[in-house]
Amino acid sequence: MFKLIFYLIAIYIVVRFFTRLLMPVVVEDYVQKAKKQAERDRQEYLKKNKQKEGKVSIDYVPPIDKKIKKDEGDYIDYEEVK
Repeated sequence: MFKLIFYLIAIYIVVRFFTRLLMPVVVEDYVQKAKKQAERDRQEYLKKNKQKEGKVSIDYVPPIDKKIKKDEGDYIDYEEVK
């Protein structure tokens, strides 16, 4: 029983030690790759959407389905003032 507890504690200490050594390197490498990918995506986006100055483009035009029927809406009765 004592050996088991000793081995578990030893394994925990070794794993913790190597984690403290390796995690900064792994995280830094991951962050650098993410930065490079973001920069590549940005450059690709800028190339794709390059426009001349002053040019306006509309990407989305909403559909026009707003037709009012005769039986819809409010009718306002009014009197002509003379």
